[in-house]
Formats: sequence, structure tokens, C-alpha cells
Amino acid sequence: MKSLLFIGHAFHKKTKSSRFMIDILQNKFEITEFYYDPYTENELAYDKLDSRDYDIVVCWQILPERDLLNENISFKAGVFFPMYDAGPRKNSPRWKEYKD
Repeated sequence: MKSLLFIGHAFHKKTKSSRFMIDILQNKFEITEFYYDPYTENELAYDKLDSRDYDIVVCWQILPERDLLNENISFKAGVFFPMYDAGPRKNSPRWKEYKD
């Protein structure tokens, strides 16, 4: 079974507002869940990912800096589900990090 890393905001773990998506994906993927609070945690929290390899990374309403992901994991494909009010504009430099 393919591996999937689900990166979400820590608040969504508490509210379970992203649970429906994990439930949908778990039939096709072995899922590792990682939750991060950018307001209370620093980038060292990503060290918990332990340099694993994933087939797919899902960023659920949080978009880590690409360098931060590259330092801690490797993956073949990614999907970003932005919050409507927090999604970078189409021409934002942030997207350049994810151009591949």
C-alpha cells in the first residue's frame, strides 16, 4: 500500500474537522498523521518525521516551507488543500517553492 503523510494544523486534530478526508484516504493509503501549530511550535517539530519516505504528502490548510519538508522527508507527489482565506495568491513567491 502506498504511504501518505497528512500534515494538518494542530487545531484540526482537536476539532477533528479534517477527519473525513483521512477516512476517505485510508482505504487507499497507509497514513501517517502529523499536526503542527505554527503559533506555539517551532520548526523543530518537523524533526519528528524522522526522514521517512512517502509516496504522497497532503498539506491540509497549512503550507510548510519547502526547505523544511526537504530536510525532514522525501516524497513523490503532494496535494495542498488551502483555507480559502489563507491560500497564497496565484503569483505568490510561496508557490515557487513547490513548482516541481
